[in-house]
Amino acid sequence: MDRLQAETLYDSGKEPTVAKLLEIDEENRALKGELESVRRNSTNSSKPPSSDGPEVERKKRPAGGRKPGAQPGHAGKSRELLPIEDMDDVQDLYPTQCEKCSRALDPHVDKETSEPFRHQVFEVPEAKPHKTEFRSHEIECTCGHRTRAPLPPQVAVSSFGPRAHALIAYLTSCQFGTRRGVCEIMSTLFGIEISLGALCRILERVNDALETPVTQIRKTLSEAKNLNVDETGWKSAGCRRTLWVFVSPLAAYFCIAKSRGAAVLSLVLGAAFSGIITSDDHSAYSAYHKNGLRQLCWAHGPAPA
Repeated sequence: MDRLQAETLYDSGKEPTVAKLLEIDEENRALKGELESVRRNSTNSSKPPSSDGPEVERKKRPAGGRKPGAQPGHAGKSRELLPIEDMDDVQDLYPTQCEKCSRALDPHVDKETSEPFRHQVFEVPEAKPHKTEFRSHEIECTCGHRTRAPLPPQVAVSSFGPRAHALIAYLTSCQFGTRRGVCEIMSTLFGIEISLGALCRILERVNDALETPVTQIRKTLSEAKNLNVDETGWKSAGCRRTLWVFVSPLAAYFCIAKSRGAAVLSLVLGAAFSGIITSDDHSAYSAYHKNGLRQLCWAHGPAPA
């Protein structure tokens, strides 16, 4: 806008002038936002380096005079050798001829001058499923009745054994494998073809089998002399939940609950806990353990004297 346009706008009256000024201000704000987004990068904000454009120049550290990598005198780290008795196979290698004069060397005749250099190699064993067929025979009695031998109870429930159940549960729960991904792992690495439905039924059976030991672990918490407790946000099937963890000297117990309140503590530990609870300063702990001994964690509570 030049001077003549500005004077014309001024002479047009209050309302047109105010409207034009607001329009210009809105355009300026938009331009500033675009400029700020261009200027913001991984060097001046929390944006990841992968979002930077080619124009971003990162600060280079000044040369320190040292070469990259381990420095002279560094002890270094290497894999600790296992005892010889722990090895599945031992192969002794002997030189066949002298490196200097090329004379043939015989380990039974020539002297060995030092302990052998030891190098151990670890290999994944070939994974082949152990396949068992149970054949239930039918025999006819002299009375005319035919009786077929029943399958063992632990076999009749599934076509997959206990180790397959445990491996699938481990890959799914501890390693966060997807159902389809675990099916592929079982097929590719172990040669066991399993459908998505069969895998889900395996997880249900493992869940039912673990209910009793998990309940036993929960019961031991109320008898602990000290207990570390914490809670954090969690999502289950898209719904907001709270993941609680209770750690005693004997065990760790995880609980996913709808609530972040003291009711969960009462449900897990009972109406009262006689030991010491170590936690942050969340009000649920004070409400539940108001007459008991508490230790605030140093990260959340006052610094120790």
